[in-house]
Amino acid sequence: MALPVAASAADYKPVVCTSAVTYAGAPLHPPVAPPLLGEVPKDKLDPEAVARLEAAFAQAKAATKAPAMTAAVLIPGKGGWSSHRQRRAAADAVLGQRGQEFGRHRRPAAG
Repeated sequence: MALPVAASAADYKPVVCTSAVTYAGAPLHPPVAPPLLGEVPKDKLDPEAVARLEAAFAQAKAATKAPAMTAAVLIPGKGGWSSHRQRRAAADAVLGQRGQEFGRHRRPAAG
C-alpha cells in the first residue's frame, strides 16, 4: 500500500530543453472560433483594469525576457486595452538603420 506524499516546488528541478521538437501527433484541442462582434468597442477599459493588465504585461515580459511583446484585450460592451514594448537593441538588430529611426516619424503638419 502506497501512502500519499506531499510534494513542494523545491522537489522539482528545472528542465532545460536543448532543442525544439516538432509535435507530430493529432491535434490536442479543436480550433477555437473567436466570437464575431457587431462592432469593436472604441472605449478604453476602466483605469483599475488597465493598471492590472499593465502590471501583468510587465511581469510576463520580465519573466520571459522577450525582446518584444504585444498584448491586447477586448471586452465586448466594456472596452479594450493593448500594449507593445520592444527593447531598442532588438529593434536595431531587426531593422538596422531603420530601427534607429523607429518612433521618430511624425505626420507632416496640416496646411
